[in-house]
Amino acid sequence: MAGQHQQQDLARQAVDRFKQRANEYASGIAQRMGPPAGGTKLTNEQIHGLWLFSPEPNPDQAHQQLVSQGMSPGQAMDKVWPYRRKLFQAPTVAEQVKKAESIAAMVEGHAEQASKP
Repeated sequence: MAGQHQQQDLARQAVDRFKQRANEYASGIAQRMGPPAGGTKLTNEQIHGLWLFSPEPNPDQAHQQLVSQGMSPGQAMDKVWPYRRKLFQAPTVAEQVKKAESIAAMVEGHAEQASKP
């Protein structure tokens, strides 16, 4: 009986350690992601900046390279343009597509306006 009780304690401790590590991991991810974008109203200038932001010096080339190496286009987009997916989050895929197209059109229109003398 004493051996069985000791095994249960060891199992409980292992589960508790696992749970603690999982919570720490989840907290770290949440901190890196920042606050939810749902309650934040962004200006067109902020949307434009976030849409175009990339840590890569040549984002289009980096995206193509990642896809050619076997990464899915969505994963490559997230790596090259880390804020885009957050900008077009919506409850349904159709709404996500509509929102992404709207943002892309706004960004393209902004770029066209900036290039006019």
